Amino acid sequence: MKKRISALVMVILLSLCLGTMFVSAAEVTPRGRTCTCGGGLYPKSTSYSAWATYGSVKCEKNNNYYDSKQKRSVYTTYRCNRCGYEVTLTTTQYRTLCTH
Repeated sequence: MKKRISALVMVILLSLCLGTMFVSAAEVTPRGRTCTCGGGLYPKSTSYSAWATYGSVKCEKNNNYYDSKQKRSVYTTYRCNRCGYEVTLTTTQYRTLCTH
């Protein structure tokens, strides 16, 4: 009987300790891209340029044809959730387009 009461008291104390834990905002670090002010940069908008053909390659399905190698630019604007700073980053997407 004493073991059951001791176990119950331990469970209650443990749950009280875990229930009173807190985290201050200063201890939280944003994940992903960060701003110089310490805030987080989150995607605001994304736009794409038109696909442009820059080469060709033999088709994997039919060697008598050629597939187009294409690329386009992707412009992603990020905005800081703390100071409002915005930055636009440019990346490139590639694809092989089977035209037949």
